[in-house]
Amino acid sequence: MARKAQTTAKKSQTTTKKQNNMVAAVTYIFGLFSGLSVYLSERDDKFVRFHAMQSIIASLVVIAIWFIALLISPVLIVTLLLGGGFLFVLMWSLLILGTILVWLLLIFQAYRGIKYKLPMIGNIAERYA
Repeated sequence: MARKAQTTAKKSQTTTKKQNNMVAAVTYIFGLFSGLSVYLSERDDKFVRFHAMQSIIASLVVIAIWFIALLISPVLIVTLLLGGGFLFVLMWSLLILGTILVWLLLIFQAYRGIKYKLPMIGNIAERYA
């Protein structure tokens, strides 16, 4: 009977860990919104709270970068008229591709149960997790 209880406890622990990995990965899917909702609702699991906080901070950084890019865009549009359209297309392509790749990396690492820390952002997230 004790062996069966150990097996059941081990299964529930594994299931909980897999669920926590899934929740940590979900924090990145809707960025700021999912990060905030998970961060405010999860009180115990440091792993999930870390990924939620990293999602919140990374989302704010991405929003700031995109805002700055929007401010730079009129200058690049003027250069577009003068034949410098390549810079405009390159900047937005790199922003979109970079954002998608970083987000996919974060989702994948969280799902695998890895506490992947982004430079600078990860340390701040760890402090508030």
